[in-house]
Amino acid sequence: MINLDFLSYLIEYSKTENLSKASRTLHISQSALTRAMQKVEDYLGVPIFERTKNRLSLNDTGKELIKNARLGLEAERTMKERTIAYYELASSISIGTIAPGPMIKYGQLFFSIFPSKNIASKIDEEENLLKGLKNWKYDFIFVQNPYEVEQVESVFAFTENLYMTIPKQHFLAGLKDGVHFSEMDGQSFLVAENLGIWDKIIEKYLPKSRFLPQTMEKFE
Repeated sequence: MINLDFLSYLIEYSKTENLSKASRTLHISQSALTRAMQKVEDYLGVPIFERTKNRLSLNDTGKELIKNARLGLEAERTMKERTIAYYELASSISIGTIAPGPMIKYGQLFFSIFPSKNIASKIDEEENLLKGLKNWKYDFIFVQNPYEVEQVESVFAFTENLYMTIPKQHFLAGLKDGVHFSEMDGQSFLVAENLGIWDKIIEKYLPKSRFLPQTMEKFE
């Protein structure tokens, strides 16, 4: 069986047909490069070089070999990439979400359902999550709206309720019917980092407020 590294050496040599330049690019000695190319020729059993006193160059058969070698190496790379992608798909669960809530709510459930798999999640915009689902980047996603397309099933997950925690002496304390954005605007808040869709909501509806992002560990 031919050594694929030797084919890559031969392809590099074919760019200039200069042993010195090719060996420097490949970070190997000229003698090692020469031996590798000779082994390729021996394996094929046909001449692929024109040999003169002061020059070594590819003949027509050698040039045809270069074309096929490029195809072979590309096929090898594709095989490797697809095999790794399959392994990662089979050994992990990838989840996309527009906000931290779904992983906070269901994180432990995912780990219990898939104990032998790696659980990876990412917060992103809904448009990017939908593209990722279509391209098999995610196994499933949590978005704000149903995704009505063929071969995709959208089901309702949950409604997220938010609570503002404040000292009892605060002027907003004691309200029984909830707090409106207009009443909250202008206050300072500790918030968790990377809130996804909530970052845009608070930017839009609380323009006068000051937010102090915290890691989830510090926030808790």
